[in-house]
Amino acid sequence: MEQDDDKGRDDDSDTWNSDSGSEEEESSDDDPDTAARRWMERVDRPLVRAKWVVEHRLKHPQRLTVFERGWEENEGAGGVDTLVEVDLGYLEYRDDEDREAVTQLLNQCLRVKEVWMWYSVFQGGTRLPAFPESCHARLEEVWMEVCEGLESGEQMEPLAQLYNLRVLWMYGCKLTEVPRFVGNLNKLEVLNLSGNNIQVFPLELVEWLVTHSHTKVDLYRNPLRVPPEEVWHQGPGAVKKYYDSLTQSSELSLHISLVTLGEVCAGKTSLTRALVGESM
Repeated sequence: MEQDDDKGRDDDSDTWNSDSGSEEEESSDDDPDTAARRWMERVDRPLVRAKWVVEHRLKHPQRLTVFERGWEENEGAGGVDTLVEVDLGYLEYRDDEDREAVTQLLNQCLRVKEVWMWYSVFQGGTRLPAFPESCHARLEEVWMEVCEGLESGEQMEPLAQLYNLRVLWMYGCKLTEVPRFVGNLNKLEVLNLSGNNIQVFPLELVEWLVTHSHTKVDLYRNPLRVPPEEVWHQGPGAVKKYYDSLTQSSELSLHISLVTLGEVCAGKTSLTRALVGESM
């Protein structure tokens, strides 16, 4: 059955009505526009390719997602150009076409201060989308909770351009290292890296940690080994002292106590000397 393009749309607005009927719900997920409409209106939304969503949003710039309409900062927003908080969650990035599409959308967001990229998937090592120059000074918060496919710091390098960033939330992204670019984010107040797989806090970020003691760096629920968790919880000063002790030690010293037991004249002394390399 052919579907009327205006079905489910309010007569006097450009807002899609998700309760308009069942035909849209029964349409194939392979239809990009239908998938994008579902993404716009559902709280329990499916994962949708990024470029499909952007194409739909640029085609209907006055439509806001169900989340954008509920966020207080967006009160009075009449389209993507007036959004303060932009919803980019549950998107699938397959290649550069998806990255470039999101960059194009962000370029239309003239008032954006917060971007939500939660529950997104970056396939095959795809990098984050480049943030347009107009966003570099404005963006203050980026939320990337439970994203998948971020296997290297290089993929996240576009975040390094956001020099006024105050909040970077990357909970549960399966990261194995602290992104080195955070050392360039001098306005950062919250860096949430909890729930990842980080074992080592990088030596090159220790000075940044000390000079930015106002920044809350959350490594809760990581298998942290260096520095030990008990040192980490003592604060930046203790972490620096720990690393200083490591870097000032030129060699590792091991002391082993050896006790040999046996009968008299059984050769204990000779065995001990042989083990420690002394001549008989």
